[in-house]
Amino acid sequence: MKHLFLCILFLLPICLVAQTRVGIAGGGSFSNKDQGVIGGLMVQKDLGDFSSINLSINYIEKPTSLTILNDNPEQELIRPRIQYFSIPIQYQYHFSVQQVRLGLYGGPYLAYGFKGTLYDKQKELRVDIDFEEMGLHRLDYGLQLGAGIELDLLDNKRMFVKGCYELGLRDLDQKAAYTFSEGWVFLMGFLVPVGQ
Repeated sequence: MKHLFLCILFLLPICLVAQTRVGIAGGGSFSNKDQGVIGGLMVQKDLGDFSSINLSINYIEKPTSLTILNDNPEQELIRPRIQYFSIPIQYQYHFSVQQVRLGLYGGPYLAYGFKGTLYDKQKELRVDIDFEEMGLHRLDYGLQLGAGIELDLLDNKRMFVKGCYELGLRDLDQKAAYTFSEGWVFLMGFLVPVGQ
């Protein structure tokens, strides 16, 4: 919970700047190894008629690609789940067609793994895992590139849907020191104006 509080605190100075929009977003993260769920906060600052900066703080939960042998050989391998925060900063170029904005996105992201759990079927409870003990990385960083569509609503509110290709220069759930990760992120959400 303290991690979420720190992330919200990080967003506050940006929210106080005039002509910004803040909102919530949710969606999924997909790669050839796993699928995860995403939920987060987003701040959008228009820089002019054709560009804006988008800053997000997303909570992501997904299974790792690692497996752990269970004590009982007849049971399946257990795949732990990891939870982490991702902070993408994206430059958006867009053009409008009536009330619709079509945009291209690009920028870096930083991710931090803060918790990992696995489900013990024998004891029927969740057990916390240690990142360092299992050889999991806590930090990931890389680049996101994507496209999306925004719909202008009444009172400067916006709805959006976007998809991004994500290339990570380090994979959170790989033991190897230099392992690329790649996948797709799909988000939809709602933005409201602040300070206008």
